[in-house]
Amino acid sequence: MRASGGSNDMGRLRSPVPPSRQIRTLHGLLVGGLALLGGVLIAANHYLEEPIVSAPAFVGYVFPALALLTVIWVAAWFPRGIPVRRSGQGLDEYWAPPVRSLVVHVWMLVAGAGLLAWIGYALSGMLAAALVAGLAIATLLWLRPGRVDSARTV
Repeated sequence: MRASGGSNDMGRLRSPVPPSRQIRTLHGLLVGGLALLGGVLIAANHYLEEPIVSAPAFVGYVFPALALLTVIWVAAWFPRGIPVRRSGQGLDEYWAPPVRSLVVHVWMLVAGAGLLAWIGYALSGMLAAALVAGLAIATLLWLRPGRVDSARTV
């Protein structure tokens, strides 16, 4: 039994890592994972001297095209879709669930587009797919946490 006047925090789990650090770690893992996957696929394609799996030629165009449309849509929407950080607002307060959830969803869209482009590259070996995947990685780097939380302070 608990003593009277005590608090019961047993139901709430608290992370020892602040939200601003969690978000930076997640972003780094997304960028690093896409880059690592690309390096592996490019090396495999180079040493095998043909696509890893044979697929119809249109896959080399359709997958990167869908990925490119997603990246363009996110890049056009992002600057006005994320709430602005208020002056005097701490990083951990800014990265509370509403903003964090929105930004993570945006990053997942871009990472998914990059993954789709890498799959198109693995199936077709077409350079266009690798370039679109590189663009997705560059877009993720452009949408880094520091750009979100510091460049847009009012």
